Amino acid sequence: MVKSAAARAESAVATASDDVLPSAKDVMRQVAEIEAKKAADYLRKEKAEQAEKKALLDQLSKPTGLSEEEKKKRAAAVINRAVKNGLTEVQVHRFPK
Repeated sequence: MVKSAAARAESAVATASDDVLPSAKDVMRQVAEIEAKKAADYLRKEKAEQAEKKALLDQLSKPTGLSEEEKKKRAAAVINRAVKNGLTEVQVHRFPK
């Protein structure tokens, strides 16, 4: 069977576009790999944040070992830094012994 020139050209274009366009299977695999990487990154970040939060809570639950005078100096430093940065308020807590 002899193909017309138009049919041969169309066949050549179809073959060329098949080589350029990825298959649906390849695209789905790539999407799945990207989503898996995002999920792994999210879990790694979440785990790091949880570890940081636990370390902070552990640190805050222990006594500081600072004298009352040192605590007042630190509070004054925080207040002075806020004033220099143009802030009109800071939050300072003093917990009972």
